[in-house]
Amino acid sequence: MDSSSELYTRALNVVQEARHTIQQAQASGNVQQVYEAQRRLYLAQQEIEHVQSLLKEKAGARESHQGHQSRDLEE
Repeated sequence: MDSSSELYTRALNVVQEARHTIQQAQASGNVQQVYEAQRRLYLAQQEIEHVQSLLKEKAGARESHQGHQSRDLEE
């Protein structure tokens, strides 16, 4: 499975592509393409939020684990 950072990078790329597509579609007046790109943008932003929460959970678990290790060394 992909790492969280790879998923995050991929989602950021989709966001950039969607924003670019939205700008192009708006300039050309292609409403359908604007809606499709906005949908991709929304879904990518949702994925980013999900990955960010996973990364925070991992960081919290890592900090908790490190805290246990340092307490074990002190005892």
